[in-house]
Amino acid sequence: MADLRLGLGRWLDLPEAASLDLPQLRCIGNLQVLVENHLGVRSFKDGVAIVATRIGPLEIWGQELTVGAVDRDAILVTGRIEGMRYQRG
Repeated sequence: MADLRLGLGRWLDLPEAASLDLPQLRCIGNLQVLVENHLGVRSFKDGVAIVATRIGPLEIWGQELTVGAVDRDAILVTGRIEGMRYQRG
């Protein structure tokens, strides 16, 4: 199924992330992370935000973190971002 989506996306000249339904991360320095194509906020506490994605939970950690905006398409995490990683499972 992923091959079909990728082929159709290339034929329509769409970005691979859009055709494969993958999350897109946009960082502005260490101040903001915009997570597009997410499945919601799994948890947010003690300087750690965990955002659910189709390829696994995305952990964002840092100081003074806030979730600035959440909608169906994107989540904005702001603060002093120290790191990000996909968790297993």
